[in-house]
Amino acid sequence: MSVGFWCLQTYTLLAYGYAGVRRQFDAIQRRNFRPGVFNSPKCEDRTLTIACLGWGSLYWQPRGLPVAESSWQTDGPSLPLEFARQSGTKKSDNGPITLVIVEGLVCPVLWTELIVPDLLAGVQVLADREDIRDKNINNDIGRWPSKTGRSYSYVKVIAEWAAAKGLDGVVWTALPCGLKGSRNSMPSLEQIVGHLKKLRGQDLDHAAEYIRNAPPQITTPFRRTLERVLLEVEAERAGPEGL
Repeated sequence: MSVGFWCLQTYTLLAYGYAGVRRQFDAIQRRNFRPGVFNSPKCEDRTLTIACLGWGSLYWQPRGLPVAESSWQTDGPSLPLEFARQSGTKKSDNGPITLVIVEGLVCPVLWTELIVPDLLAGVQVLADREDIRDKNINNDIGRWPSKTGRSYSYVKVIAEWAAAKGLDGVVWTALPCGLKGSRNSMPSLEQIVGHLKKLRGQDLDHAAEYIRNAPPQITTPFRRTLERVLLEVEAERAGPEGL
């Protein structure tokens, strides 16, 4: 047989092998991430290190968030947090009170490395975990560096911390504070306590779980009072009047 024939056969085998590998790679992309997240030019050069900040249920209930094996670290940036957002669906008025970034006293938050190829993928997996709609992602998922045009609260603090850690990017939940119907308005401690006292059954259980399971280092001005109020409410519900 001619040299040309063997060259053709060799080319065919190489092309088929490459196609097979490429099909496997494309399948992994479709299974793990939304289209386009692997398109960052930087991913071709090296692996990016993307961190996710956490201070609430991400810490104890990641629900599929692709965190690294090293898990959560306690030396995150110091940010001002408070139990100041009524969570839950629009149809429900009984959601728990969750932690958000507000003005006030700071405490160090937690962080973990995400198993994602780039910042865009990190934004998307956190948005999926937080059930944030696509139209709200730019507002409700903070990120550094950012090209959204939005100015995220305390991004300078986060950027300085990230640079010191040698990170390529950071994502975090940037939901606004406020009770239902008054978003971006900081509720008072009395309003938060009043909301907790109205809760019953599973709604009360969920609210208590969130507050008590927040990382110990998240010490906010409201936390100790809310933990005490929960004990009082649960004791009342357990008595004859609550049965």
